[in-house]
Amino acid sequence: FGPYNNAGILGFNNGDFFRYRSLELGPRLNQQTFTDYRMQVGLKGDINANWHWEAAMSMENEEFAQSDSGVPSLPLLDAEIAAGRFNPFAPAFSKGTVTIGGQTFTWDNEKALKASEITAKFFVPTKNRFWDVRVNGTLLELPAGDLGFAAGWETTKSLTSLDADDLYASGSVLGLNSFSDSPTSTTATKSLFSEIKVPLVSAQNKIPFIESLTIGALARREKQTNTGFDATSKAFASRTYSKVNPSINLKYSPTKD
Repeated sequence: FGPYNNAGILGFNNGDFFRYRSLELGPRLNQQTFTDYRMQVGLKGDINANWHWEAAMSMENEEFAQSDSGVPSLPLLDAEIAAGRFNPFAPAFSKGTVTIGGQTFTWDNEKALKASEITAKFFVPTKNRFWDVRVNGTLLELPAGDLGFAAGWETTKSLTSLDADDLYASGSVLGLNSFSDSPTSTTATKSLFSEIKVPLVSAQNKIPFIESLTIGALARREKQTNTGFDATSKAFASRTYSKVNPSINLKYSPTKD
């Protein structure tokens, strides 16, 4: 704790602490920047008069960058304290000279903090990929209209990592949390879905008090696999989840819209 702790006010074992707000560095600045690129292509066509298809692929890249300034480096400030150029027990912006044990020390807190000031950064790059194929058409003709059907397949893949600079990785940013580099984590999802629409009553066969009546059903099955660094086991781990979401809907209109 430097020469100004000569009376043993603070120690690693006595549980004492002090607070010093580095007003000399001005406001603490946090700047976040998002840079995104996206490309999407698609095709569609007709299988026949009643059936149609479409396919799409998209690619997204995002670079998230965060910088924190107006903060001191812990190792640099420790050096200033050890040399007596920063007095953590004195008020902000203070200057002074004192003789301790026959040695004279001069402190200038503003100058010492300015010498310790740093800008810390970390980056989070993310890559997303998406593929989609689907078909839709008419299964048969009913008195109330077309019996419609649609089905499709989707798959997505997302890769994310964290790249912290040496200041963050070493915990050298005083007053802020440390960040460790994180290996790339992956989230992959595969989905199958289908939907059917059954018209029961329409303008073609309407009955009293029922302008239109349609019943529909759909289902989606999704499987997701997450792969990444497990903080508990300190190793890469992979977990897979799956679910099926069925749904039935009914649409009724007593009159025209």
